[in-house]
Amino acid sequence: MSTDTGLALEFRSITIPAHTGDADAGDFVEMTRVRNLVYGEIDGNDDNALTAAELLPHYQPDPDETRLLWGVFVDGSLIGRVGVDIPHEEGSRNAFWLIELLREHHGRGIGRAAYALVEKAAREHGRTVLQSWAQHIEAAGPRLSAPTGFGTIPEDRAARFYLANGYRLEQIERRSDLDVTASADTIDALLAEARAAATGYRVVQWT
Repeated sequence: MSTDTGLALEFRSITIPAHTGDADAGDFVEMTRVRNLVYGEIDGNDDNALTAAELLPHYQPDPDETRLLWGVFVDGSLIGRVGVDIPHEEGSRNAFWLIELLREHHGRGIGRAAYALVEKAAREHGRTVLQSWAQHIEAAGPRLSAPTGFGTIPEDRAARFYLANGYRLEQIERRSDLDVTASADTIDALLAEARAAATGYRVVQWT
């Protein structure tokens, strides 16, 4: 397969090994390594990194869904992954997908080619509703608001890709991190702020 820029591009189904030390585990192990690099480029840290052994259970046979996984290869090197999850719930028309590429390969038409594969897989499984998720890092510039009224995200590369393919933002999940190595004054100030925001609430319990 070739992209608009003439790249030698291949989407290869990733073999799911029984164990990460097996002879057929090479592509899965390399996919995990590249996955971690992608999240590291987004986050600037390795908080979301997993070993191949930690990731492998997520791809074992599951009676509730089919998980399709391809490696994205350029000139024989794995530079990303494409995934499509097909729920087995009776009557479901949904499919969930992801496309993850190393940053140096952005803007080369690979994402468009990968998304064509996503849509093809969804059609083959009779799915008409496609859903996806992406992580967004705070940035200046135009923003998209969630229809729930909670939160906004920057209109970054991922957001623009979704919009260009006909998607709309539905819900935002916010992640907050606490730097426990910060000074005691900083921690105390954050605690005071949290307590002030928590006034007016009460605990309700039942058994």
